[in-house]
Amino acid sequence: MDDVRPAQWTAYFTTGVPPEAVTDFLLALDARPDPVYRSTGPRAVFEVLAVRGWVRDTYEPGIVYDPLHTASMALTTALPEPFQDGGPLALALTTDPTGWLAFCEPPIGRGPLWAAGFSAGTPHDLVAAFAGSLSSPVPVLRHTLPTPSEGQLSLRPVD
Repeated sequence: MDDVRPAQWTAYFTTGVPPEAVTDFLLALDARPDPVYRSTGPRAVFEVLAVRGWVRDTYEPGIVYDPLHTASMALTTALPEPFQDGGPLALALTTDPTGWLAFCEPPIGRGPLWAAGFSAGTPHDLVAAFAGSLSSPVPVLRHTLPTPSEGQLSLRPVD
């Protein structure tokens, strides 16, 4: 029987995550020569979000919000069970593995519209690709809008 080991890292996307963000994550993964090698740190994610106008929380600097405070990304140790992995970084940080959680909650208090999570071993450049796409100001085509997002999105007619 083959030796079964935990995944080196995991990424999880719920229904509703913007498909272009998942696509950009997968394209970045496909472009990597090694899916596990970590060439950057969490700063790469914070930088891409800052360039797009996202703001770090004053009291919790690991949390970054979009300008309307409906979407956020957090570098956190509060990772749910599915995000535990067997990667070298996670094993080195046995007490508090740090991963990324992203979610959209318009309006606040009704629960998330969607969520995405990346375990401690997920390379930060892949998370940065997701964050860059998520925070992009470029309009995307949608046939229907999620009901909870009414009043939170900018709408433009299709030419």
